[in-house]
Amino acid sequence: MKQLGELAEWIGARLVGDTDQQISGARTILQASKSDITFVAAEKHLRTFIASDSPAAVVTNKIDLDRIGTKWSKSFLQVDDAEA
Repeated sequence: MKQLGELAEWIGARLVGDTDQQISGARTILQASKSDITFVAAEKHLRTFIASDSPAAVVTNKIDLDRIGTKWSKSFLQVDDAEA
């Protein structure tokens, strides 16, 4: 397992959320468990992510996290291209 803060540093992402969140794997939004990170390439997929078990997602910098805020108990790793 890795902490979310470690993953953010490793991929050069801006972290919004819990730096200590433990992550054990990566899966699609629909397959993700409570210890998996997923990815959100477009804002239209945020609702699916918020409803998922995943505690964290890699998101594109095109998603305005400052506007969305941190009203959900989810964490975000923001990168230039979430699909790369």
